[in-house]
Amino acid sequence: MRRFCFIGLALVSGLAGFVILLSLLPWPGEMLAPFRPQMLVVTLGFAATSLLLWSWKLTLPILAVVALNGVPMAVRWFDRPVLPATGTANLTVLALNVLYHNTDYDRAEALIRRENTDVVIASETDPQWILHLQGLKDIYPYSQTIPGRGAFGLSVHAKAPMTVEIFELGSERLPLIRAEFDAYVVYAVHPMPPGSAAMAVENAVYLHQLAEIARSETKPVVLAGDFNTTLWSANIKPLLKDRWQWSSGAGAAYTWPVGNPVLGIQIDHILTHHMKAGRFKVLEPIGSDHRPVRADLQF
Repeated sequence: MRRFCFIGLALVSGLAGFVILLSLLPWPGEMLAPFRPQMLVVTLGFAATSLLLWSWKLTLPILAVVALNGVPMAVRWFDRPVLPATGTANLTVLALNVLYHNTDYDRAEALIRRENTDVVIASETDPQWILHLQGLKDIYPYSQTIPGRGAFGLSVHAKAPMTVEIFELGSERLPLIRAEFDAYVVYAVHPMPPGSAAMAVENAVYLHQLAEIARSETKPVVLAGDFNTTLWSANIKPLLKDRWQWSSGAGAAYTWPVGNPVLGIQIDHILTHHMKAGRFKVLEPIGSDHRPVRADLQF
């Protein structure tokens, strides 16, 4: 029995190491890298099991697999700029991917009204969603929508006047909305999900171009939306290189997929520059496969 357990553990650990190596590649790495925290938990479990077998010949290689995954994660986690939590905010932002075929409009509207943030960023806003979001004009009289894009519809809703500029990024010409207010700038973000090698490239190009566009901002600036990438992914490196700030509580939250916390990852982000403090919060589901996120910021 001990020999059988040894062989079985060696095989699954080898498989885990192979998957971790794949996660370092451009493809399928962009699909695997978001789940590196789950891989870390699993491989630590393998290491603990190997200790029960009293086999250093097995434990040491498994610990090498753990280190291959865990050390780069730790470096990235501690290297990112993190804002201290704030009790007093002068800018609040809500970002929600509504899922274009979700029809629970009232649930989303109720959450938006309850949160009552200064700015709302909504993605996957098809024409029906845009129509229902216009019902928020009483509290958000200023808006910019990009209709007719289905899963890549995008909209910004605000309490204050804004000057809007629309960019189309990558070969798929996916929208990016820049909304400038008196004291700050907000970007509405939604790149391609990395569902294939070509889609992963589109995701990378979008985030690279986003970093280039936003790099010249001098006002406090916010990037908000469904980034379709995580802190652990390669495609987010341009934003990490430019030292975009993470609010307290962000980085390893659970925003997708709703209903499956075991595979839960954070692909919905609110990143900032020129902020003094910030608190990040994940809100309850609204019928979408994403959970909405909110940031309370101080600049």
